Amino acid sequence: MGLALVLLRSFLCLLMMNSIFVYGKNNGSQLLDKVNWQEVELETNKALNRDDITLEKKFYLLLLAGRELYSLNVYERSAFFYKKALGMKVEKDKSEAYINLININKILNKKKKLIDVIKSAENYYKNNTAFLNPVIRKYLELRTHEVSEKMSDNKSYGQLFGYQLAKSDLKKIIIKKNYIKAFSMLNRDAIAKSKNLSMSITYDLLNVLVYKNKKTKLVCKKPFLKYPNSYTYSMLICGILIDYLKNNKISSTKMSELNNYFNKRFENKRYLYNALLNLK
Repeated sequence: MGLALVLLRSFLCLLMMNSIFVYGKNNGSQLLDKVNWQEVELETNKALNRDDITLEKKFYLLLLAGRELYSLNVYERSAFFYKKALGMKVEKDKSEAYINLININKILNKKKKLIDVIKSAENYYKNNTAFLNPVIRKYLELRTHEVSEKMSDNKSYGQLFGYQLAKSDLKKIIIKKNYIKAFSMLNRDAIAKSKNLSMSITYDLLNVLVYKNKKTKLVCKKPFLKYPNSYTYSMLICGILIDYLKNNKISSTKMSELNNYFNKRFENKRYLYNALLNLK
């Protein structure tokens, strides 16, 4: 048990670096309004059935659904979406699905399934060594070591997502209009807690671009209501998103104001304006 706990602490310490991108505690999304888990499934299925969906987009949507349901403690349904993600024939990093499935089976005390997933993950990394890093290796060592032990803190495990993408260039991915992939990189709870308005508005914009759902809860809305006249690009974009979710259209007046803003300052953030133009 001593070695297992040491490995677990080491793993979590490494994982918490760059937490806005890579790590979310199993807290049921308490930092934001709670979401009904059935709504998560409904919206995911709607998105998966869109005409413009590609295999890559479908893969990231499945990861997002698995992640959201995991954070809401709906483990069986989370496992369902993660398994579907693993079954996708895409050459993408599947670490999130494997590791969170291992966590889920550990939490639910499903020993046989836990062993099967660990073996499947080991085979995956043998054929996909580019996705295996010291953190993942240490995690698998931990789980292999403890698989015959009964640990008392099963439900303390945090979930992993977007680890390999954390060091990628988020801006470049957004510019390429790969919004689902970009959205899959971000940890909403960490963003909300950090009060980083730049990351909050990026998260909210991607959330709306991916789901186009009127029920979307914007992280930026609370500071916007507090400072509605703030002349910053984050608050200008937040106002546009609020109007879009309410009226299902972009305000041409507010877009013109945002365009003028970027003409005078923060030209390097214009890619967010360009992304807004893709809302229909």
